[in-house]
Amino acid sequence: MRALSVLRSVIRGLSRVLAIVAAAMILIMMVVMTLEVVSRATGNGSLPWSYGLVQLLLVAAVFAAAGYGEQIGEHIRVDLFTARMAPRVAAVLRSIGNLVAVVVIGIMCYATAGRAIESISVGEFQDGLVAFPVWPSRVMLSIGLLALFLELVFKLIDTVTAIRGAGSHEGSDTVPAKEAI
Repeated sequence: MRALSVLRSVIRGLSRVLAIVAAAMILIMMVVMTLEVVSRATGNGSLPWSYGLVQLLLVAAVFAAAGYGEQIGEHIRVDLFTARMAPRVAAVLRSIGNLVAVVVIGIMCYATAGRAIESISVGEFQDGLVAFPVWPSRVMLSIGLLALFLELVFKLIDTVTAIRGAGSHEGSDTVPAKEAI
């Protein structure tokens, strides 16, 4: 179990680093959009490169932060029914939901990784006035989904452990925020 604990720490660290990268991308988007507004307001017109850059950064930022969002329990979930159930029954239902999420995100990881590799190999660029490379955004999407997948795997382990009654987060859907930081 020591190796699992070390792996969990590494994955949590990866998710945190990706969240910081996502925040930096959002900051860049804010600066670019502010420049766009100032340029238009001063009569200089639109910046021809701003839309394409922000488009690529937005995709990368959203997926880069997905693993950390899962880690701290900030993704959307509805516990209307499981909140009223016995802890063991709720844990079983959460485990089933987590298993479905692991499978779906795993398929997405596989598909996006293949597309990222293809994008790198062909040197894919975005069509537009300024041709930005698409591959960095595709790579970040794949890495972000991988971080989300790994966080979901650990969440599945936690919910299955809760079913057995041996979990430190019995009946919990997420790790408490103070532990995640």
